[in-house]
Amino acid sequence: MAAEIHAVAPTPELEADEVFDAPDDSVIRLKTKPQGREKRVILFYIDDRPYTVPAHPGAELSLQALDVTRTQGQEVGIAFMLRQMLGDEGYVALMNYRGLAPEDLGKVIKKASDILNGALEAPKDGSRRG
Repeated sequence: MAAEIHAVAPTPELEADEVFDAPDDSVIRLKTKPQGREKRVILFYIDDRPYTVPAHPGAELSLQALDVTRTQGQEVGIAFMLRQMLGDEGYVALMNYRGLAPEDLGKVIKKASDILNGALEAPKDGSRRG
């Protein structure tokens, strides 16, 4: 069964005279950037074949994984994270690898989690990731 992302009701529409920008410009404005080619890094190998994940996954994936974990449990959240980061081909290859030891799976999960959690950290130089 696939993990589900739960939508919430949109913010209600307000009349023009009910909407205000904060006087101190503290309103956060998010703008969609054009998608370029995604940089990927090798997460693991199976029989010398590399399997990759995004080098800098978007923070939206972190939020989605947290939502799946909260609503459907930790195991489903981990499976969701791995499938989203590896893609179907990489996830199925890992899932069907008969030589997969529990400690190796733990290492894969930890490394993928560390990469994903990096999406929530602000770059040290003040620039935005992209």
